[in-house]
Amino acid sequence: MEFGLLLNTEYPVDYPVARAVDEQVAFVHQARDDGWGTLSLGHHFLSSGMKQLQSIPFMARLIPESGDMSLMLGILLLSYMNPVETAEMVAALDVMSEGRVTFGVGLGNREVESAAFGLNKSDLVPRLEANLEVIKSLWTGKPTSCDLPWCRLQDAQLTMLPAQKPRPPILMAANSNPAVKRAARMADGWLINPHARLEMIGEQLKLFNTARASAGLPEVRSNEMPVMREVVCAPTREEADDLAVKWLGAKYKTLLDGGQDKTLPGNESFDKPFGELAEQRFVIGTPDDCIEQLMSWHESLGLDRFILRFNLPGMPFNASLASQRLLAREVLPAFRG
Repeated sequence: MEFGLLLNTEYPVDYPVARAVDEQVAFVHQARDDGWGTLSLGHHFLSSGMKQLQSIPFMARLIPESGDMSLMLGILLLSYMNPVETAEMVAALDVMSEGRVTFGVGLGNREVESAAFGLNKSDLVPRLEANLEVIKSLWTGKPTSCDLPWCRLQDAQLTMLPAQKPRPPILMAANSNPAVKRAARMADGWLINPHARLEMIGEQLKLFNTARASAGLPEVRSNEMPVMREVVCAPTREEADDLAVKWLGAKYKTLLDGGQDKTLPGNESFDKPFGELAEQRFVIGTPDDCIEQLMSWHESLGLDRFILRFNLPGMPFNASLASQRLLAREVLPAFRG
């Protein structure tokens, strides 16, 4: 089994950026030395009440710090991007990292972001699909043409191609059932979101596999379907619960206010007591608790690649680092070998 980290790139507006970068570099050094396999960065524009390091330049900063860890843009909000700029920047990251980049893409759902780029909600899916097809074509190195309102190319060719051949792996994030089908059809794998419960993911895995088969595409290996989870690991259950309620509770209040739960199937809602919200969704507790919870995902769904997030927005750095270190020492050995 493989374990990776999703780094926090969001900070309070008065938090010194230089300090934030130094802390994340220290976090990466510790993860690298503890044998974590993947380093992932999220992406947003105009973060509400927070400031956020943009993922592509920050990923470039972390390349020399990360050893041989895989580097995942997880995810880049491709609907808002220009495909030529994105193809060149991600190719440059792949070259500079000697072929360690995974290209994770998704829609985005915040109105403030869409408005900033002059888009309506109905624009996002067509732009995501068109941009991804242009990028795939450009990465072949062959002449590419397109006539889109936001990008016009006539037999254009990239000279900065990715190091990986034929291209970096493409994962697509998906919350809703239509998005899961789109990921099955257009990407190499599905980046499983951190918001859905185990039972829901089980149903969507069936949907994903059926959509792949219907499209005549090969079955996706389990390591191409990494599942993201929010984690708080502490010496006692009480300490873990206290940290989770304070920091995960605050984060999911923000997600509730932004309507993130409405992107999930059915009548899912984050407006519920924290204990009910956490069930089958987060990994919280002592090392033994975390082993049991992670093992349930592996045994129930056959998933064997996890991207875990410890350093939640606003959470003190020392607390998140201690959580990561405890899990690395006492949980990861149970899944290795």
